[in-house]
Amino acid sequence: MLLRYFDISGRMVHWNREDQLLAISTAQLKRVPLLIGVAVSPLKAVSIIGAARSGLINALATDTRTAMRVLDVLRSSPPLQRAAGSPV
Repeated sequence: MLLRYFDISGRMVHWNREDQLLAISTAQLKRVPLLIGVAVSPLKAVSIIGAARSGLINALATDTRTAMRVLDVLRSSPPLQRAAGSPV
């Protein structure tokens, strides 16, 4: 899922060269049972949360500092309406 960006609510953020992206569609991704996101940097916490809320990842490979930042952001954010099946 390289080069797909999300806001904290899980909405995809489009970018100017997205039409040149070579990847499977989001509909195809959602049919895959294990979707592992890989991200390392506390600065990526909001994007990680957004990717989980979008339903396009359901597992995460990261480091401890990033995981702690994700938890901190979730604890300090107001509750959001989450889509059915969304893990976060």
